[in-house]
Amino acid sequence: MGFSPLGTLLVLMCSTSGSVASFVTLKCNPDNHGRVCHQSLLNCTVSLSEEAENTQIMEVIWMKEGTEIPLGAEIPLKLLQYNASGEHQLEPRFTFAEPHWKVTMNVSMLVTETKIADIGKYRCFVVTNGGESGTSTSLSVSGPYRAPTISSVMEDKRVTSLSCNASGGYPKGTIHWFDENSTRLTPRHEQNAIPTGDGLFNLTSMLDRPPDSAFYTCVVNGTGGQEGEARYPPAEFRRG
Repeated sequence: MGFSPLGTLLVLMCSTSGSVASFVTLKCNPDNHGRVCHQSLLNCTVSLSEEAENTQIMEVIWMKEGTEIPLGAEIPLKLLQYNASGEHQLEPRFTFAEPHWKVTMNVSMLVTETKIADIGKYRCFVVTNGGESGTSTSLSVSGPYRAPTISSVMEDKRVTSLSCNASGGYPKGTIHWFDENSTRLTPRHEQNAIPTGDGLFNLTSMLDRPPDSAFYTCVVNGTGGQEGEARYPPAEFRRG
């Protein structure tokens, strides 16, 4: 069974979830999650009907949807392809997850060094000698913040302001302040969330004229809840 690249692309862009032939169905996890700088898996397997015999994969295409091109249009970006001429990594970070995927029928795609830019919808299309099938899946990405740090400004041996900083996280997190009794303190200014060039955020929260307390704690919250905390002054400098 032969398909031109253009013909395959048109079928891929116009097909709906489910198989074209009853012998083959591509099944993908609808939602996948990854972490920044780690490996992410987009899980897809080829399911065969009882009538299928000696089924072989002839072509696989993995694409990312919604890639912008000039004039405001969008086209899918082809990432990974297998056909009669072999396996083609069109983007180096995207590979087949299993080394023997042609035998196991597991066409899952592995993303290495996951980035915020990898968030979005993906489409996989498979052609076999027993039929063809295509479907969509999505990838969400998060990144934990680095351990927060606290710096201080002092006048006349008294703390006049504290600054809590947490960097390199996604999505936009929050910083909360507490005193020694775990009472939440309200900063006079809103926290700043500064985007970085790679899509992550750096958080800063200022606590002006903090009330008297043996120590102060800033807590950083992300998608999974509390991700880190810092205390001022450090334990070795607190009054006993």
